[in-house]
Amino acid sequence: KQWYQRRVRVVEELARFRRCLEEHPLRVCCYDSNNNPTLRLNLGVYLPFISDWLAVFGDNLLVVSLEDYSRYPIPNLLRIYSFLHVSTPDQDSLKEFVENSKRKNERPKSEQSKGDMLRETRRLLEEFYSPYNVELARLLNDTRFLYKY
Repeated sequence: KQWYQRRVRVVEELARFRRCLEEHPLRVCCYDSNNNPTLRLNLGVYLPFISDWLAVFGDNLLVVSLEDYSRYPIPNLLRIYSFLHVSTPDQDSLKEFVENSKRKNERPKSEQSKGDMLRETRRLLEEFYSPYNVELARLLNDTRFLYKY
């Protein structure tokens, strides 16, 4: 029942976001939190945010996807330290940091027991985010942002 209710909220907020796009540019709809007050779907449309950051920071911006970081945390941390030109912690400290981070970023046990979201809800979200991810991949010239769901 709870996942069905969440699907209903997703459908409502997707409709709200699309109505916003009928009157405003994408950037306005993403930055305005009133468009998705509950689920904050607008925050998952990374394109306008990263476009704005690139306009300000140019080559001084490193974009790391959560999926890449989750799969390969230590190599990505090393890449981040190198990008920032800061000293690298020792391997033991890196491993400890990664282990502590995983625990803090896990879905709460109360949510895990509810299972995964409905397939139909996932499909709706994938269809919604897909065109923005295609543009993001083009902007960054990086196919890793062409998520294969």
